[in-house]
Amino acid sequence: MRPLDLKVDPATAKVEARKWLRDTANMRVHGTTDRIPSKLLGEEQGSLLPLAALWQGEVPRPAAVAQASRGHAERMTIQHPLSVYQRLLVPQGVG
Repeated sequence: MRPLDLKVDPATAKVEARKWLRDTANMRVHGTTDRIPSKLLGEEQGSLLPLAALWQGEVPRPAAVAQASRGHAERMTIQHPLSVYQRLLVPQGVG
């Protein structure tokens, strides 16, 4: 639509994009699979698992993160000192 210099609202753009996917993009032979994506999806749909239900509960948070978010500005790090990583690079027991 841009080559035609048309301004399109989001709803119309969505409809046009879906038409292009249906009629053009998903009807081409895929370069890797050598299959047409829309036909392959139809074949595989029966073996796909259903989507999980949306989570309705709370997400548990580690105590240190929960404490830091409550205003306690303690510095927390999960990185080791560089000397720990350096020791991993040096061969052990050589000699």
